[in-house]
Amino acid sequence: MKRLAFLMISLVFSSIALLAQVREISGMVTSREDGHPLPGVAVLIKGTTNAPSYTDLDGKYTITVWENATLVFYITGGERVE
Repeated sequence: MKRLAFLMISLVFSSIALLAQVREISGMVTSREDGHPLPGVAVLIKGTTNAPSYTDLDGKYTITVWENATLVFYITGGERVE
């Protein structure tokens, strides 16, 4: 019984530690040429198969990431930027 209680407490603390490393990142994607917002740009976490976030009509996005994640931005028919 004590072993089970210890295991459960360990799992709770491990879960809390993992949650502490996850954060929400927000930003805005703009054109290099004229500074206008770019809607519809896919924002992904490099090396994952998670569904991407997309920029809205104002070029703004929000994505949930973990510590040290690298974001990758894709424009349909355009180049990939990390």
